[in-house]
Amino acid sequence: MRVRLPLRLAVGRLLLDGAPRTACDVCTALEPEYAGERQINAANIEAQLQALKGVGIVTVCNESDQGVAYGITPDGRQRVLRNL
Repeated sequence: MRVRLPLRLAVGRLLLDGAPRTACDVCTALEPEYAGERQINAANIEAQLQALKGVGIVTVCNESDQGVAYGITPDGRQRVLRNL
């Protein structure tokens, strides 16, 4: 059995490519790795992104009808890489 990263770290890892993502985008991208887990839903991912924003790991890149898109900050990039 493969050990999965903690969800917040997995979200940070996903954002390392520099592409801004909405909670739905993150949910879709993480679904294969976390299949069947109740924590993988748009509302919970949005809460995780808000928590990461609160500590400066992610920032809001833009807002649209599709939702808020988040990107990783330079400090967030360093912190995620240090913990992978």
